Amino acid sequence: MSPKDVEELLGREPFLPFRIFMADGNTLDVTRRLSAAVGRNGVFLVLPDDRWKWIPLRHVTSIETLQAA
Repeated sequence: MSPKDVEELLGREPFLPFRIFMADGNTLDVTRRLSAAVGRNGVFLVLPDDRWKWIPLRHVTSIETLQAA
């Protein structure tokens, strides 16, 4: 997974929510464009309840779009 892959999803018009699948089996949903920021080696994601998570791209196995809410 490359930073450009995530940037393309975040820049899509209209924005479509997407799910990040991790190597450990966990998933994270990106439901708002402004809740994620892409770095060179990972994605910074703001989670509900004002929590956040740094996701190294080497731990991402796949990404799929979700149905629009």
